[in-house]
Amino acid sequence: MCGNCIITALLNVDAYPDALEAGRPFALEWLVQSGVGAGSDDRRLPFESYSAAALKTWLDAKHREQVDSYQADASAMTQSREELIHQSVQLCPMMVFIDGGWLQRFSSVVSCGTAIGSLLYHIYADELGNGSVTENYPNVYRELMHRMGVELPGFGTREFAF
Repeated sequence: MCGNCIITALLNVDAYPDALEAGRPFALEWLVQSGVGAGSDDRRLPFESYSAAALKTWLDAKHREQVDSYQADASAMTQSREELIHQSVQLCPMMVFIDGGWLQRFSSVVSCGTAIGSLLYHIYADELGNGSVTENYPNVYRELMHRMGVELPGFGTREFAF
């Protein structure tokens, strides 16, 4: 089963009961890939016990590092426009289906009533666009593709998966 097909099946496991079995090796491979070089830099949380203030300080510093890295590399563009578009098209299924997929089906009345469930619900609402179709994350990515001159098939179609 292709990677995008597995993702689609996992997000619709009720319709694809064999997805969990097929998804296991897929997920394990991605876990291995994401772990490559994981210990090579300082990406640990900077505290032993959780502290909202410490987390905010740490996140602000990481965000600043990320922004500064883009500014430093702005003059060193190595990809052509065509290469950037190709890479964006290849990432599209992952960005659309996986990015917010961890939030899917968590929002039961019981879990939304908890402190963490409430925070997750707000993230979920942001991913959906907070009621604005134009701010819905998959639609934002589709618009990005459109501005790059790429017309994507519908997200729920077989053509999109391939």
